[in-house]
Formats: sequence, structure tokens, C-alpha cells
Amino acid sequence: MREAADAASRTGLNPRAAPAERPAVLAVPATATPDGVSWTFRLRQGVTFHGGRRFTAADAIYSIEHIQGMAA
Repeated sequence: MREAADAASRTGLNPRAAPAERPAVLAVPATATPDGVSWTFRLRQGVTFHGGRRFTAADAIYSIEHIQGMAA
């Protein structure tokens, strides 16, 4: 847990901040369609998990779907 807090402080991530105030750590700023229905995220290059595996679009999709499932 301490490692997560240290990483958060190094990236400037404040878990109590509103989502719009949090820095983009895994993706560059997203763009939305004019109607706001679709969003496009470009992943940052060179992001890896602590074990060295690259962060991929599949990981991002899994995380978003997991969070959406928690809200249901």
C-alpha cells in the first residue's frame, strides 16, 4: 500500500481530487465526439506494469468494463 501512495505522490495523483483534476497517467488527453457519446483515448507509450509487461488497450478496456460493472 505504501508503494501505491509513493507512486501516486510521484505522479501528482490525488485520489481525493475530482476526476477532471487528475493528471492523465496512462493515456494522453481524450477526445469526444461532438455528441459526447464516443470517446477516443490514446495510450501513453512505454507504460509497463511493475513486472515489466506492457500496458495495452486490452488492459484499459478491462479496467473500464470492470469499473462499469461495479457501478451497476
